[in-house]
Amino acid sequence: AGLVEVNFCSVVFAEGQNFGVGVVIRDSNGIFVAGMAKKIVSRGLDAEITAMKEAMLFALHQGVQYVILEGDSIKL
Repeated sequence: AGLVEVNFCSVVFAEGQNFGVGVVIRDSNGIFVAGMAKKIVSRGLDAEITAMKEAMLFALHQGVQYVILEGDSIKL
């Protein structure tokens, strides 16, 4: 009870200096709770690390306390 899954991903745009972040929060039954997409203007930051940070901040803003955080990077 109270546990949600937060999925996140990033995409690097063709120009290589900007990237996007997507986040989806689902409850313990897999039902959509909240989602967001955001363009990040940045240079030199790892997109997946920033996506994970944005996902955690978004979940916190949604009032989530207990999460399973899931991304698709084998580096994190």
